[in-house]
Amino acid sequence: MILAPHYDDEVIGCGGLAAQLVSSGAAVEVLFLSDSAALSPQGLSAGEYSAQRRAEAREACRHLGVTSLTHLDLPDGQLEHRIEELAAAIEERLLAQSVELLLVPSPLEITADHRATFAALHRLLAPLRGDRALDEAVSQLRVLAYEVNRLLFPDLLVDITAQTATIEAAMGAYCSQQDRHDYLAAKLSLARYRTFSIPASGVKAVEAYRQL
Repeated sequence: MILAPHYDDEVIGCGGLAAQLVSSGAAVEVLFLSDSAALSPQGLSAGEYSAQRRAEAREACRHLGVTSLTHLDLPDGQLEHRIEELAAAIEERLLAQSVELLLVPSPLEITADHRATFAALHRLLAPLRGDRALDEAVSQLRVLAYEVNRLLFPDLLVDITAQTATIEAAMGAYCSQQDRHDYLAAKLSLARYRTFSIPASGVKAVEAYRQL
């Protein structure tokens, strides 16, 4: 399961790993938290912009091979004020699914919605609640923090060289975002930078994670 605060975080943050997991036969779900409607361009209402971005997400995830998408539609830019609601929604999905791996934005992210997503997961999992159903649901859970707009301190590097074309196609679906900024170039540049400590010459792109 991927926790994505906005439509496109799933590609920029962990698109390569997501595509690998799907190819290996894993069932992957993306939980999109916000409506991603902030900063709607002139001529589009917030609702229209959100619908456009949702359609782009569906196409982007199709390129990754991900077909299970869940949308919370919380207000973009306001997730830090919805921590309890986010935690409850994440708990509901964890109880409904047998989740083995959970991907979440790093708490070091620049964007407040990204940090709020991590805070909600922390709120849910950090306390010793004694909730038997939740305890059982997360007993084998592995959590990986991913990076989007600020470097984290990784202890896991994933070779995504073979997934570069898939990432390019997935980000290509986010026309509204690519028109604002070349996020694809930023993603690929970061992936190239993360090969710095990799001795194998054949590794051209890497995603970095922190295991929690």
